[in-house]
Amino acid sequence: MLIAHRTSVYIDRKKINHGFIGWTLIIHGVLFAIGAFMPTLWLFCVVIFISRAIVGVEYAVQETMFQRSLPDYIRGRMSTIERGAELTVFGLVSYAAGGLMFYMTPQTLTIISGILSGLAGVVWFVRERRVEE
Repeated sequence: MLIAHRTSVYIDRKKINHGFIGWTLIIHGVLFAIGAFMPTLWLFCVVIFISRAIVGVEYAVQETMFQRSLPDYIRGRMSTIERGAELTVFGLVSYAAGGLMFYMTPQTLTIISGILSGLAGVVWFVRERRVEE
């Protein structure tokens, strides 16, 4: 959280919040996919740790932006709905990934997971472009 706080202060001053969110999602996905190619479990753990740290900072910045955008009277309700939807999707995707382990290697599944995670950043940029227009 210390890293997230310092990062948030910096990107707020520079007014680069939207770009930061998109790029960190893409970098997280790329690092996650690259993790599948690590020759040892230790290197895999280091790459995934860095990937998760980056997305953790992104989440804190994004959640702060989300909370600031909501009026006080619905902030708690919207935050709870958002968190519930996130956990539901996480559970469903984890279940699907477990099932897919019968049909593909963990390495392939890690690469696909990284690519899908990175695509979230691409979707972010596409959505932001539409908002600006």
